[in-house]
Amino acid sequence: MLQLLMLSVYLADRRETAPDARLLPFPAQLADIVTLFDRATPEERRMIVHGFSDGLIDLQTAAELPPAVESDAGLVARLLGRAEGEVPLPWARELIAGASDVLRDRPLRLAIPAAAADAPLPKLRAALSPGRARIAVGLADGSWLIVQRRQQAPFTVLGIPAGILSALLSAGFAVFAIALVWRETRPLKPLSLAARRFGATLQPRPQPETGAPDLRDLIRAFNAMQHQIAEADRARTDMIAALSHDVRTPLARLSMRLRKADATLQEAAFRDIGEISHLADAAHDYAATDFAKLTERITIDSLCTDLARLHGQTPAVTIVPMADRHVSVFGNRQLLLRALGNLVDNAIKYGGSARVAATSTEGEVAIEVSDRGPGIDVTERRRLLEPFQRGDVARQRSAIGGSEGLGMGLALVQRVASRHHGRFSLNDGREGGLCARLTLPIAGAAPLQTE
Repeated sequence: MLQLLMLSVYLADRRETAPDARLLPFPAQLADIVTLFDRATPEERRMIVHGFSDGLIDLQTAAELPPAVESDAGLVARLLGRAEGEVPLPWARELIAGASDVLRDRPLRLAIPAAAADAPLPKLRAALSPGRARIAVGLADGSWLIVQRRQQAPFTVLGIPAGILSALLSAGFAVFAIALVWRETRPLKPLSLAARRFGATLQPRPQPETGAPDLRDLIRAFNAMQHQIAEADRARTDMIAALSHDVRTPLARLSMRLRKADATLQEAAFRDIGEISHLADAAHDYAATDFAKLTERITIDSLCTDLARLHGQTPAVTIVPMADRHVSVFGNRQLLLRALGNLVDNAIKYGGSARVAATSTEGEVAIEVSDRGPGIDVTERRRLLEPFQRGDVARQRSAIGGSEGLGMGLALVQRVASRHHGRFSLNDGREGGLCARLTLPIAGAAPLQTE
């Protein structure tokens, strides 16, 4: 890139300092020499040849040209060791003849000696080292002017100048380095994909340990981290399930003993026991999401129909029909209904109404439940997706006599979304309030993996 930049600067400066100069000046120089020879006498021609003898160009005049060796005949002659004459280069002739009006209509031949054609890559060698080629131009009197650049003697390898060879080797090394870096860093892309997938589902998928030593250490540490986090999450889920199950027995005994207590005390105690039982049920539902099968193909239209049936007696719920009635997802119907039911209940509880709408994009379907309530502060949204976390709005409603939330509803929705390889987010509503969005992958040919 630096060489290209310097070349651009050189060409721009050359255009300003010599606006009439051409990028390839040799054809114009050759045309001037031919014109000069046409106008010169034989004595003047000898003087011109003598004047160029110390320059970079050798000039000769000849009545006839050496015989041209055509491609097939020249190949046979060279194989038999009888290479004579010259091998023409038509492509170079057309290039030079087309660059000047003086040369366009004249007999012109650009060729290399037949012996030089035996070397590897003769055309490339002639282009890189013009001294190997001879140009013959017909003059007005029928003779020929033979022009050959003086052969310079740079350091060469296999006939190629060292500078050109160095550039070719540098380019080859750059290509090799790019290929090597690509090969060594190729495992980073699946590793990044696995990290995003694990962050969404918490299901470990060990990655093959390939690449450079440091990269293999990174993949090994990532695989170990996956299992450790998955085990910790599973232990938390098992603990919640065990507590929600075991707490019911002492609650039942406590209820039996409270039947002998004062009626006022019984009412307050049974209310507290009901809240504890409700919390245990919510914790059990949260833990049970890890054991549900996700093999049913569910159309979003039927899911919204079931949701409308569950809230059919609630005029505050508006369910917008989906345009494409055939969009479906793989999953568990009861889990999805429980998650959407929690969102609808929260929207009614804190916003007074709920609007459910589903839209599909390429490969995904988004189900949005929006309300016109006070919403949730941006800094609180991530925290509220964890179990047993309640927001300020819930506490305020509790303080004025409203029903207090348990802090498990949004956590359950987050867990259901993760189990279905989807996403759950809380956003600002278009008309104020909160918009809860559950995004799920559209069903493919096979059910979701549930391991």
